[in-house]
Amino acid sequence: MSKADGMTCKSCRFWDNEAIHSTGLCRRHAPRAVVVVDKAAARCEIATWPETEPDDWCGDYQPPPLAQVREQVGKGENKP
Repeated sequence: MSKADGMTCKSCRFWDNEAIHSTGLCRRHAPRAVVVVDKAAARCEIATWPETEPDDWCGDYQPPPLAQVREQVGKGENKP
């Protein structure tokens, strides 16, 4: 599996690019705890999903369900 196969984040059923502009969030697994160091708060723990680029890929790729593909085609979107 690779970019050459067209199996990238932008066409994966778990990728959510509505939350962020040019990148997206991989929602394949539950959010992970992340420690953020901030001058005001000193330390803060939050949960977040991994942020990925549209052309990134991984071994967990799954194509979107057929209903989602039909909806996107109806809207004129290029995302399969």
